[in-house]
Amino acid sequence: MQVSRQAQSGVIDTRRHFDPSQRGIVVDVLRDVVSSRLYRTNAFRVLGLSVSDSKATVRRQLQKLKIHERIGDTRQEGQSGVLPLQPPPDFDTIRSADQRLHDVQSRLVDEFFWFWLATTPSTNGGDAYTLLKAGDISGAHRVWSSLPSSHPDWPVATHNLAVMHHALALDMEWEISRKTSTDGGLAQRLDHHWKAALDSWAITIDNERVWTHLAVRAQALNDPGLTSAFVRRLRQSLPAAISSISIDLAVRAAQRGDAGQAKRHLAYFRDSGFDRELIDSLLDREATAFLDQIRHICEPVAARCKDAPAEAHWLAETVLEDSKTLLIGMRAILAEEHPLWQKASNLVGTTVKNCLVVYCDAIAERSKYAPATADQLARSVLEESKALLAEIRATFDEEHPLWQVVSDLIAGTVHECMAEYGYETENWDQCIPVLEQASCVAVGDEWRAQLRHDIDRADEKRKKQQADETRRNPVRWSGWAGLARLFARLVGLATILGALALIVWLAHSWRSGYSPSAAAQSSGPHLSQQAAASTPSDTNVLARINSGKARIQALQVEVKQMDSELEQLSNSIARHERGIEAYGRLSASGKQPDQLACRQTVDNHNRLADQHNALLSGRNAKYDEYKRQIESVNKMIAQYNRGER
Repeated sequence: MQVSRQAQSGVIDTRRHFDPSQRGIVVDVLRDVVSSRLYRTNAFRVLGLSVSDSKATVRRQLQKLKIHERIGDTRQEGQSGVLPLQPPPDFDTIRSADQRLHDVQSRLVDEFFWFWLATTPSTNGGDAYTLLKAGDISGAHRVWSSLPSSHPDWPVATHNLAVMHHALALDMEWEISRKTSTDGGLAQRLDHHWKAALDSWAITIDNERVWTHLAVRAQALNDPGLTSAFVRRLRQSLPAAISSISIDLAVRAAQRGDAGQAKRHLAYFRDSGFDRELIDSLLDREATAFLDQIRHICEPVAARCKDAPAEAHWLAETVLEDSKTLLIGMRAILAEEHPLWQKASNLVGTTVKNCLVVYCDAIAERSKYAPATADQLARSVLEESKALLAEIRATFDEEHPLWQVVSDLIAGTVHECMAEYGYETENWDQCIPVLEQASCVAVGDEWRAQLRHDIDRADEKRKKQQADETRRNPVRWSGWAGLARLFARLVGLATILGALALIVWLAHSWRSGYSPSAAAQSSGPHLSQQAAASTPSDTNVLARINSGKARIQALQVEVKQMDSELEQLSNSIARHERGIEAYGRLSASGKQPDQLACRQTVDNHNRLADQHNALLSGRNAKYDEYKRQIESVNKMIAQYNRGER
């Protein structure tokens, strides 16, 4: 691409009507191509052409590529230009590049973002392009960077350095995003290319000779759409266009959770010659778009919470989940004290807090109408809040005020539920573990102290309850359970009396000169004397008797355990019956009870009743076996004592 001496002398002045305040506005033709794929969709790179190739050369190259498309050859052997794409472009990308070359404004943009040829081919600038085409990137960099500013090709060299390093940096970013590179030195080379690209772009943007060169090229294309005004708008758009690519990469890295990479991209710009105010304004514009999305997430939630209080905790969790990536992105590109970050953080925090207040108020109200089941409500609050607290920790951190507000709301709700449950049931054994879980959730000193006080009081009441139970020690003899306990006491009493009789008999035998031989000759089949029997028949009978006694003891333990479980189920059923009666009284008074809590109480009552009936049936069967075993053992003992072996 040759620049006339007229252009070099400054006849074409692109500074006319140039307004630096318009640098943040990107012209439409740039907005369509400016992205991290800027160079991967560049028509000249895709087609393997140089910006100086004639229309005939372009036409031949396109025909060659169309032949490859028709025969289905995906190798794209025509990719022989500078920095050929890897992998080669597909046919859709090639067709799109062809269309861009037929649009003069798009063609000029693609020429600007590709390599210019030197104005004097015999100079080192021409050699640099040849080196680059041969793949010698460091050689091309050395030649272009060595040109003095007085050299006629210095603007071309500066522009080409910016394009080369920018294209290489974005290629590496593309490889990282696809995880296709295993090069251990990639990060170091990436830093080098980014710094060189931004420094060269900063020089290129403010270099009048560069824009004169582009204006002359626009005139050479001889199209009404390529006016000097278009070139000026292109110049005004370029700083924002270049900046927006890196800012977009920073934001996407932040949204992936890679805050380090996001800060790296911002550091490249802050260390370059780009206008700091422009960078800050672009960051504010990106953050404002995030804030608008967060508003769209949060605003409808308030009305939905009021319509469905029982789902308010889920709505709070949804707000955090939907806004998490937006907040992380904002935090990565803005300082903690930035007003936009503060607005976004406060908006999400307030919405989540209001949702949880509605949910906790609904739970506390339900615990008043159904105090006998308030422990289940408290456990559900603790369980359902785990996911919400995890989202807060992932979105903010445990130092954020929202963490303490939500944690203390949950702890306070559990406190109210367990207070209702404790006063209604006096089941302090159930209260203590739930209160201990709530104390682990609480963050504020006030709620921690309150829950510690609740635990201590519940423990005192439990100990007093146990002491009163020990003093009273009530014995109930009704039903099968009563018969079992009566039989157990009689067996214990008989054992004690038998032991005393044996001691008296042994003492009497000792005084009357007892000897084993005399005892063997004595008459009477007493079981205590047959223990010394040595015949196989006696040993077999005694073994069966002892086995039967062991089975009796095992059955007795099982029956007692079932009686204990039946008693606990009866108490639970009675508590639920009182709750159902309370709902009935509330309905009779004209008030509308909580339908969900009432239905849950009835379902729990029926479930416990079914468990009770099934356990009672099993217990009766076990007790029948217990009685049969006693009869069998007594029969064997009687036979043994009669001498029936």
